[in-house]
Amino acid sequence: YNYAVAIGNEPGSVFKLAGYLALFDDGYITLNDSINTNHASATFGKFRLTDDGHNTQYQFLKPDKAMAISSNVAIAKWVTQCYEGNKKKYYAKLAQFGLTTKTKIELSGEPTPFIKSPDKWSIYSLPWMAHGYEVKLTPLQILAFYNAVANGGIRTQPHLVNYISEGTNVIKTFDYTDGQRICSKEAALYATEILKSVVNDQSGTGRNIRTPYYQIAGKTGTAKISFG
Repeated sequence: YNYAVAIGNEPGSVFKLAGYLALFDDGYITLNDSINTNHASATFGKFRLTDDGHNTQYQFLKPDKAMAISSNVAIAKWVTQCYEGNKKKYYAKLAQFGLTTKTKIELSGEPTPFIKSPDKWSIYSLPWMAHGYEVKLTPLQILAFYNAVANGGIRTQPHLVNYISEGTNVIKTFDYTDGQRICSKEAALYATEILKSVVNDQSGTGRNIRTPYYQIAGKTGTAKISFG
């Protein structure tokens, strides 16, 4: 069974990149902005969001440090503050990034990403979506999004096959869309920089994979999965 293609789950922290890319692309924040995380605690409605018992030594965080230490509070507060008055704008941004549709890879079983329309959101949806909950995507769908950031903001369709033939007789061909720009070059650059901090920062969650031979940009991710 192809889990990478066919199984959608709440992605958790790897989905934080979508929030930051939206904030960068809409011009709400830059790498120099910071937000008060109140030592890793914030209240939304009746619920308190924390960074799961860590990051309490920090109060103000810039995007690179927030991504490096994977702060739930930072991205939840930023997305909520900037998009609470226009939830449709945030949903449109996720659609712009290709996160609401299939990758259309030529393998069977790919589900459509689960991202509710804004009219079905609660007061908790923006902050919880921001750190990777209330959405479901497959590993391939997340990978295609990250690939677009690595590609300077150009999203390409993942594929494995150009055509099927028997001998010299072509039975079926597969057409692929050209690369589509999903964000500005500047936003993609900002996103790449904060992904580098995950590895380069001394307290980054990916610091143990540093190498002197090349730079690495990426994101660690964990999610609480409900069984039953």
